[in-house]
This record gives sequence, C-alpha cells and structure tokens, in this order.
Amino acid sequence: MFTTQPGSISQGNRLGTVVVTEKDSGGNTVPASGTVTFTVVACGGPVVIGTVPMTAGVATLSASNQGFYTLATGLQVGASNGSLAASSSGFDVTSNSDLAFSNGFEACRL
Repeated sequence: MFTTQPGSISQGNRLGTVVVTEKDSGGNTVPASGTVTFTVVACGGPVVIGTVPMTAGVATLSASNQGFYTLATGLQVGASNGSLAASSSGFDVTSNSDLAFSNGFEACRL
C-alpha cells in the first residue's frame, strides 16, 4: 500500500518522495525485503521511474530522475515487488508557463 502518495506537479518537475509499505490483513507492516519497481503509465505504456530496495517492509522512492512534461490528469504510480502490486492515488501534471517547447515533444513526453 502507498503510505506516501504522489502529489500533483507542474510541467518539467519531478515527483516528490513516494513510499510503499507491505502490510498484512491486520494492517501490520510485514518485514519483507526485495526490490520494488515504480512505474507510471503514460504515452502508451509503462515507464520505470525508479527501482529501490525494500527494507523491513518499506520502500522509498525519494529521487526520481524522471521529469514530467505532458499535461495529464489522474496519472498513477504503480509499485511492484514480485507478485505484489499496488497503485497510488491519482496526480496531475499542470501547466508551467516557464516552459516553452520547440522540440516537438509536447504531444506526449512523460
């Protein structure tokens, strides 16, 4: 489950910290380990925005290098660790008047 959800951002920026925690049916953190892959589905397919280790059931993506440039609403971060998967609440990429596109990527560029 996502214990820190992504927040909306303006074009050209990166997501803030996103945290997932593996919990059992009673809501207790499961002391799991492994690797968690974080993705966003955009422009026709999933894009990996980070892969981090899970320690004591918690995985923290604190510095995604992926900037977001295409205006979007309701994007979700996916997190997967083996057979477990979760999706975040939606976030938006809003207009940023400080950006000027002249490279043709404005149609779909994560």
